[in-house]
Amino acid sequence: MSLTGIAFGIGSIAGGVLVFATSGRLGLLTPLWITSACALLIFSIAATYLRDPQTRKEQRIHPQISSLSARDPRIRCILAVVSLAFLSTSMVQQAVPFLVQDRGALNTAEAATQAAFLAAIMAAATLAGLFAAIRLSSVPSQTAGAGLVAVSVGTVLLIPAAGTALLVMSHVLMGLGFGLFVPAAQGFASLSVGPREQATVAAYLSAATTMGYIAGPTLAGVLYEIGPTVVLV
Repeated sequence: MSLTGIAFGIGSIAGGVLVFATSGRLGLLTPLWITSACALLIFSIAATYLRDPQTRKEQRIHPQISSLSARDPRIRCILAVVSLAFLSTSMVQQAVPFLVQDRGALNTAEAATQAAFLAAIMAAATLAGLFAAIRLSSVPSQTAGAGLVAVSVGTVLLIPAAGTALLVMSHVLMGLGFGLFVPAAQGFASLSVGPREQATVAAYLSAATTMGYIAGPTLAGVLYEIGPTVVLV
């Protein structure tokens, strides 16, 4: 399941680089057009190549359905941590463009360009974190913990960040930590359950990440109105 986390990280890397490469030169709406094209491509690939796996005859006769609950003590803690991690990350990603614009007195185009540059920096650091996570795959809990520490330090650095150097350092730490955390957390969850429960725990992890990404931007907007640093705290 760690491979799923690595694939997720690679997608995040490519997305950040594409936004930085296209938004400044081709217009701020270009990433949205690219996203639409990617969605159409994904649909076409899924419709053409993805098929339900063949079920063995004995499994059809004696189906085994996992009864794993999200409240199972083996996974409930990691699910909560994953959900909170993605909630926090999406909140920071939502707040950074506004933070850059307000502190630098930039117009919308300048702020978008700088935010895209920082996203590309974070994406490159995430790639480094992914490679490190592969080498540390035998100790997923420690790797995930180290990743959370790096993300936390990077987020704290955003509070006083006024210059480009501190912003870059902050995003390097957040990207490195995110790259370490995602595959390690998914690997930890996978190792915590049995073979017949893998699909269920994968679904729970997907739901946890989605919940974080859905709630994060809305919560970030509300908190930013109270104070820019409230989101980061």
